[in-house]
Amino acid sequence: VADRHRAMALGGGDDYELLFTVPPGRCAGVERLASVTPVTRIGRIRGGTGVRCDGVALEGEAGHGFDHFREP
Repeated sequence: VADRHRAMALGGGDDYELLFTVPPGRCAGVERLASVTPVTRIGRIRGGTGVRCDGVALEGEAGHGFDHFREP
């Protein structure tokens, strides 16, 4: 049991990934960094309104983010 608790303390819990944007002129720098830390391109920001995923408009709350301070 102690080994299991130690393993959970060292490697358990939530895993997080960063989501970030990069101007087109800086992509080469990110690609160089990706040789050390894996990076996955997931999309592109374009002008306009709304949020689209695979060309389909997302309606409702999608794209507004999570508000940690909003009253439940």
